[in-house]
Amino acid sequence: MSCTIVINRHGVLTFRIYFRGREYWKSTGKKDTAENRKYVEALAVVISNAIADGSFSLDWFQETEEAKRDRRTVGGYYAEWIERKKPPMVRAGLERDYKEHFGRYILPRFRNVALLDVTARRLEEFRGYLLNERGLSMKTVRNVVGATFRACLRDARKVDALLDKDPFEALTWPRIQLQRPDPFTEQERDAILVAFAKHSPFYVPFAHVLFWTGARPSELLALRWGDIDLRGGFLTISKSRYKDTEGAPKTTGSERSIKLLPSVVEALNRLKPLHVTESNYVFLNQEGQPLNFHTWRGGVWYRILRGASIRERKPYACRHTFISVGLSKGVSIKWLAEYCGTSVAMIEKHYGRYVKNDAAEQLSKLVAVTPEKKQRAAAGEAVEKAGKKGWWAHLDSNQGPTGYEPVALTN
Repeated sequence: MSCTIVINRHGVLTFRIYFRGREYWKSTGKKDTAENRKYVEALAVVISNAIADGSFSLDWFQETEEAKRDRRTVGGYYAEWIERKKPPMVRAGLERDYKEHFGRYILPRFRNVALLDVTARRLEEFRGYLLNERGLSMKTVRNVVGATFRACLRDARKVDALLDKDPFEALTWPRIQLQRPDPFTEQERDAILVAFAKHSPFYVPFAHVLFWTGARPSELLALRWGDIDLRGGFLTISKSRYKDTEGAPKTTGSERSIKLLPSVVEALNRLKPLHVTESNYVFLNQEGQPLNFHTWRGGVWYRILRGASIRERKPYACRHTFISVGLSKGVSIKWLAEYCGTSVAMIEKHYGRYVKNDAAEQLSKLVAVTPEKKQRAAAGEAVEKAGKKGWWAHLDSNQGPTGYEPVALTN
C-alpha cells in the first residue's frame, strides 16, 4: 500500500505517502478516534489507488505547517536562529558564546534531533555527559544548557511557535558557589604600574586608567576624545567595545559620567595628541589603530605581570582592585556603585568581605572589662592568693572544718 496511517506525537492521524521514491507526510488534523480512523483509512485507500493508476498528483498533498513543524531539527533551526543573534541585537560577546557552545557541545549531540524530541530527560542526560565525559564545571554546563540552549529553544517556542512546552522547566540545578573577585593588593597595583613605566611606557595611561577609574575594559576601549572633559576632569561612559564592535554598556546603570582623579587627568593629558577630533578613539596601539584588547592582554599585560613576579589575573582584576580598595578604606557603597556603573546589591554580594566595618570593635565589647567584672576579677585574685596559704584560708573567719563555730554574744 502506498499510503499508510500513522499517529504523530500529538495523537493526530497522519498520512504517510510513498510517491516516486520519496516519502511525504500530511496531517489530517483529526485525533485518533474510532470514527476518525475509519474515515481516514478510507481516504488512504483512495490515495493508494490513485498512486497505483498514475492519477495521483503532488497537488493532492501539500505539507501542512504542523507537519513542517514536526520535522524541524535543532541544527536546522539553529542555522536560522543564530543569524538573528548578531550585534546590535545582542552583544558581540554573547554571539561568540552562542556560537562556541553550539559548535563545540550542542550540535554534535542534537544536530539531527527534532525540536519536539528535546525532552527534559534528554537534557538531563546531556548535562551528565558534559559533566562526566567532557569534564566541564557545573558553572560552564549551566551556561551551555541553561543559558545558550535554553535561549534558542525559548525563541523556538515564543517567537516561532515551534514548541508548546519548555523542556528546561523540569531541570533543577544545584546552587553554584560564587567565584570571588580576585583583586590585586595596593602594593601589587603600584608595582604593576612601575613595571609598565619601565618596560612598556606607551601603555602606562591605559593601565593607569584601568586601575584608577574602576571602569570595565570594554568601556575604556570604546572611549573617544569627545567623551572626556579634561578641563573639568570628567569622563562619560555611554558605550562599550568588544571585538571591534561597539554597543551599549552592560546595563542601563552602566551609562554614567564620573569625576576623575587628578592622576587620571594627568595621564590622559599626556596621552592626548596635538591634533585629534572628538570621534578619535582614546586608547590606540603602537601602530595608531584602536587597541585590540585580546592582543594587548596576551602580548603586554601578562608579560608585565610575569616580569614583576605577580600572580597572573585578567585585566578585569583592575576593576576588582578599585572596588575592593575603596570599600576597605570606608568609601560609601552607594557612591562606589554609581561610580563603577553597578548596583549596591552586586557590591554587597561579591565584595562584602572588603567592606570596612566595626566588627573588631563590636567583638571587643564581648570581652570588655566592666566595673562589675573588675570587682569579680579582684575577688578571684584574692581567693587565688589565699589558696596558696593553705586549705583553711578560703573559709569564713567563723567557719571551721566541720561547720560554723559559735560566736559569743556581747551586751
